[in-house]
Amino acid sequence: MAILFVDSLSRKKNKVFLSAVKALEVMLLSAGLISTLIMVIKKGAIIPYSCELVFSSLIGFWNSVKCFFFSSPLHICIIINFMVVLIVESRGLKRNNN
Repeated sequence: MAILFVDSLSRKKNKVFLSAVKALEVMLLSAGLISTLIMVIKKGAIIPYSCELVFSSLIGFWNSVKCFFFSSPLHICIIINFMVVLIVESRGLKRNNN
């Protein structure tokens, strides 16, 4: 979004404002990079903990999905029928466009 804003400024030929926006963008990117590096260097254990938290959440979510969707043949039929309907409709849209 910021790139589109800066590109639209270049069309207006306002060089001072354009250079100020570019300088601000570089400064904010540098501050974010430096703060991330400081966080990783000082607290090195935060990244493995974050990965463990994300992966355990994903495993719990997958177990819930398996329990709900694959517990009954009715759910499996609904999922397969939904996929078939999507395929048929997408083919129908391709025919209409041609």
